[in-house]
Parts: sequence; C-alpha cells; structure tokens
Amino acid sequence: MLPTSNQTIQELQSAITYAVNHIGADNADPQFPVITDLHICVDPDTGILTITTDDDDDNPIATANIDQWIDYDPDTDTPQIIKTLTTLLGRLDSQGTFDATPIERPFAFTLVDTTHETISELYLVTDTTSGDDDDDDTVYIPGPLLSGMDEDLDNFLEHLMND
Repeated sequence: MLPTSNQTIQELQSAITYAVNHIGADNADPQFPVITDLHICVDPDTGILTITTDDDDDNPIATANIDQWIDYDPDTDTPQIIKTLTTLLGRLDSQGTFDATPIERPFAFTLVDTTHETISELYLVTDTTSGDDDDDDTVYIPGPLLSGMDEDLDNFLEHLMND
C-alpha cells in the first residue's frame, strides 16, 4: 500500500491551495481565460505533483515533491492516490477553500498521467453559496460508474445503424 503521512497530506493541501489562490489572483490575466478543470499529475518516477489548467500550454501553476510517492507503481498504487486526493479535495471544499476563487463553477479536479491523458475525475466544485437551487441539480458521478460507457454507446450506434 502507498504510504501517505501527515506531511504528504500537508504538501498536497499546500499545492492545491496555492494553485487555487494563484488562479484567483491572475484570473483577469489572458493567460488564464476560462478555466474548467485543474489537472493534477503525479510523476511515478520522481513523485513530483504538478497542477496545471486545462489549456493547451500545460504551464504548471503549482508543484510539490511528494517523497513518499517516488517510484510508485501506477498499476497498483493509483487507486490509493485517487482516494487520497478525492478525500483531501472534499475536505478542502467543505472548509471553504474554493469559495473565494473566481473560477467559473462548476470546475473539476482531474488526475492525469504524464502524457496528460485523464486517469480519473477526482472532484467537482459547484457553487453552493449562491442560494440558487439550480446548482443543487449538479451531481458528480465518479469514474467507475461510467466506465465502459463509450464502448456501450459505440455498440448501440453500430446496432442502430445495422437496423
């Protein structure tokens, strides 16, 4: 099992908080026009966590050295990383960490690999402070529930076209 100490949690929290605050401070900057996702990447060889926006430039907003995650095995340790990050993001959201950022809601935190391919949707931040009941309709459905959806849709369309 992948170790996750209090120091690791603090390093993760610091990087996420810095990224959200940095985007908030520079949101008027054309470098960050519209942000819909923050991508989190953990390099399995170095343990370096990088947070970027969903733009094409992949400029890092925040980085952290997660020493306990150096040389982790992506095949066996990724579920633990997902659980750790999802739990931390939920706690940060409940503490109001994302309330002050002007990032348009809803926005998501997504775990990506080093080639920027999505591994898992981690957490969706919605606007719960507006008092608008429409925002209560947003539901976050984690990845495993939707796994295989593309294949099912392709099979359905192929069957439909054959009829």
